[in-house]
Amino acid sequence: ETYYHSVIEQAHDTIYIIDSSSKPKFIDINQSGCKLLGYTKEELLQLTIFDINFENDLADSSSTIEQLRAGKPIRKERKLKRKDGSPVETELSAKKMEDGNIMVVARDISERKKAEEKLAENEKRFRALVENNYDILSLLDESFKVIYRSPSATRIMGFTFEDMKTLEAIDNIHPEDKEYATTIMREALANPGKQIHATFRRQHKDGHYIRLEGVITNLLHDDQIKAF
Repeated sequence: ETYYHSVIEQAHDTIYIIDSSSKPKFIDINQSGCKLLGYTKEELLQLTIFDINFENDLADSSSTIEQLRAGKPIRKERKLKRKDGSPVETELSAKKMEDGNIMVVARDISERKKAEEKLAENEKRFRALVENNYDILSLLDESFKVIYRSPSATRIMGFTFEDMKTLEAIDNIHPEDKEYATTIMREALANPGKQIHATFRRQHKDGHYIRLEGVITNLLHDDQIKAF
């Protein structure tokens, strides 16, 4: 008992035990939990689980308790309410123990959530830059088929994204430029990361040809892109 109590007290994650009543009371909690929630251990042992949940989560908390009482383990993300009323983002895992009480392990994921939100904001920002760019920005797979094209492509070339998915790599390139385009493709395949400048004519959907100037870079090796 002393050994396991020591392990729980030294754990970085919050670990607490509650009873399995309809309003579960705290039976025990480690120091990490007290620090996370801003209470002393004595204060927490006077509270129920609902005291550390926000009002809009109470119904879900009741449902979760019923599932735990029925013996179903739970894993979910939940904002817990600190003593000062501020929220803390946590990832909870809980299960019913042999004595009928419930053990909960809560991990503070506030920094992870901030990083995810920042990543989402950056993605939204760069998507806006791409989709509002005047130039055509494309992603091509290893066979040079289009897997993404910015909206400007339809305005310039007339083809929709669905149209482009049916075309082969050098389809609708001017017959006099096809050999040159094939050479550029081979060079791109052989030189990952190299920016290759190219100028060639491509047919508009209505039949006339447009001269395009651009840069192709082989980023198949980049796990974040995996495309030309």
